[in-house]
Amino acid sequence: MASTVDLALTLEYNQIFEDTANPVSSYLVGLDKRDLIKAFVFLISKQREGLHFVEILRMFFSDGNLDFSKHIYTKFRELNKQYPVISILSALTLYRLCEFSIEMDGEEKEISKEEFERNVFLAILVQNQENSILETKAGKFKEEYKDIELAAILFSQSFPYFELVNFSLKKVVSTQIIRSIYLLEFLANGDEICRILLRDFCSNYGFDDWRDYIKGHLALINPIISKSRMAHTELFIEQNDNYDANCNFLDKLTISDLESVSDYDYIKLRATPLYKFEKGHYLIISDLFVAETLFKGVFFKLSEINSKNAIVGKPHFRNFRSFYCDNFSERHLLYSILDDIYSSYISFSGSQIKDISGIDAEPDYYVRNGKYLFLFESKDILINKTIKGSYDFNLYEPELRKRLHKGVTQLAKNIVRSLSKNFKFDTNYKENRLIINPIIVVHDRCYDTTGLNKIINFWFDEELKKLKENGIMTDNVRPITIINIDTLILLHTQLKSRKISLDDLIVRYHYKMTMKKKQYRSVDHLNQAYKDTMISFSHFAESYISPLKVHPKFAELKIELFPNNK
Repeated sequence: MASTVDLALTLEYNQIFEDTANPVSSYLVGLDKRDLIKAFVFLISKQREGLHFVEILRMFFSDGNLDFSKHIYTKFRELNKQYPVISILSALTLYRLCEFSIEMDGEEKEISKEEFERNVFLAILVQNQENSILETKAGKFKEEYKDIELAAILFSQSFPYFELVNFSLKKVVSTQIIRSIYLLEFLANGDEICRILLRDFCSNYGFDDWRDYIKGHLALINPIISKSRMAHTELFIEQNDNYDANCNFLDKLTISDLESVSDYDYIKLRATPLYKFEKGHYLIISDLFVAETLFKGVFFKLSEINSKNAIVGKPHFRNFRSFYCDNFSERHLLYSILDDIYSSYISFSGSQIKDISGIDAEPDYYVRNGKYLFLFESKDILINKTIKGSYDFNLYEPELRKRLHKGVTQLAKNIVRSLSKNFKFDTNYKENRLIINPIIVVHDRCYDTTGLNKIINFWFDEELKKLKENGIMTDNVRPITIINIDTLILLHTQLKSRKISLDDLIVRYHYKMTMKKKQYRSVDHLNQAYKDTMISFSHFAESYISPLKVHPKFAELKIELFPNNK
């Protein structure tokens, strides 16, 4: 993950050609579906490598397209005088075109290799152009948002695709496995409906025990972790006694009930991260989406099974996502992780606080170590895929307020309770010395998007101003820190062993988020420094995460991750 915020020109059709572009579909319809999917999967991997423009042209075109590629290169050189960084391959474009290719039906036509290359390239340029039209909305917002203008622009520019390009595959795999273990354990220890759902889940994949599902899934993950700069990964299932069972397992990873993923973007890719050419032969479409099947795929499949159980009259949850968010994400998962990290501190879960105090809007978790207090609010939220892909802060801000502002006001209310010693379970501290760290825990990597923490603290400053007007001293209240649950998982061992402290990381993070009084080399240097104050805590914490070791959850299942790729 890059340490700075870089903006580049993404090449569009109208910057290369003078005529009017045709619709994207006109370049792709009729082309060989397998070849198209392979081409876009290949290009997704190359986009991750960050190849130079010239390397992409050499890679893209055969000798028969020499004149065509020369024309493009000439236009590139002209643009390069004005724009030092130019890209062709946009993750957003490639995922959209890949999904279009998967959904595409119709008769294929005979075309030459050269025409296929040109059509794919032109489709990319046209899709880039369509994305660019949407991106213009990122800089247009209401006057009331002017105080957070740069944060709003940076957030809007990258929110539609942030998690597609800002990830470490190993870290995604690790956290997805751990979260799935917590989830399946939770169901195993739950009520009758939970246990029925888990049994049906295991039966769907041909396993008696959910632990076997985890181990079986890891066999799929190993190829994408161990590969080295491969264009794409094709899986050929070995013809042995387990052939049918292994094929059946991979086939069942597909989500047939798309309603279970309807709130997410790239529905088809998330539901079908493997493309089946024929029995025993599969193409991994997206390393990221395959890695995410370790947890998100479990959630999707559980939701699908729950819906089927409702249809046939079996015990089921009326609203599986609501049950999952309230009982698993915002309670069990958060409680389990923080209980383990802070077992030796003064700590109380939200459920314990409610039982002891009987108060409303209690913290989701409370930790105190001497004068350092941590108040946690957990928000497992989704923003509708249509709004997410809009680039429009005028749409984002109301949605963010609806889902996150309540957490901000709850934190403010519990800050007052802490400073007033209204939490009867913990009063042995001097309130005037108390240093309070308000934290919002999120459960999806898209909320690590640049600028969001700044936006949240704009709201929080409004709440602190109200407190000051009412005579509440807030000098020792730190800004809100948005922390991804995955970051807590990755920092788990270091936080528990006290090799690092969350308080120290928060102090360092907010120091980085503050503009320094110093001489800047140029206006660009100044602007870049300001942009760098917009990064997420998870982004900042990357440099503090030690090499991945055996997590307690891996040890329980006797799992060794990345055995051939230390």
